[in-house]
Amino acid sequence: MPEASIEFGGIGASVIITLILMIVFNFAPELSNKWKISIAILCGLGFGLLKIPYDGLPWTVVNLVNNLLQGFMVGAGAIGLHQMQRNARKIEQ
Repeated sequence: MPEASIEFGGIGASVIITLILMIVFNFAPELSNKWKISIAILCGLGFGLLKIPYDGLPWTVVNLVNNLLQGFMVGAGAIGLHQMQRNARKIEQ
């Protein structure tokens, strides 16, 4: 019987970071877009770093670069999801 596993990266991580961003941006709506993008990218990089021990990988340069790049892309995806949600709210009004 195959084991069930949770995939840490990919779309799930982008959704988690988007939810975190929505909470942060609702508490501090006066943040400029520059800071919002920086926060999203830093959250993505943090998720990338957390993925290394979660997957049981050794701390090598290759694993570090791969996971940081994946984390960067997850943060960028979260920015895109947030912008789409924000634009959808403007259309509804």
